[in-house]
Formats: sequence, C-alpha cells, structure tokens
Amino acid sequence: MDTRAAQAAGLRTRPRRDTLAAALATEEHRSGVRPAGLSDDEERALRAVL
Repeated sequence: MDTRAAQAAGLRTRPRRDTLAAALATEEHRSGVRPAGLSDDEERALRAVL
C-alpha cells in the first residue's frame, strides 16, 4: 500500500498488527450496535457461509 500521500500530509502509519489489535480490542469492548458496517446478525450469517 502506497502511503506517501498520507505521510506528505503529516500522517503516520503504524504496523498492521497494531491496527488489527486495536480494532479487535474495540470490537471486544463494544456495547450496542455498530455505527456502520454489518450488524452482529449479518456478520454471524456471513461467517456461517464462509
């Protein structure tokens, strides 16, 4: 992934592992519905067919 434009704008990148760990931690502590994306039921249905 080319991050040069983001870096030129002053943004930093972090290791993918850190990003995924943070996303998982957020999901594990989430209460209520997600503000965007699949609902819990939709995600379960998708996982069932994979």
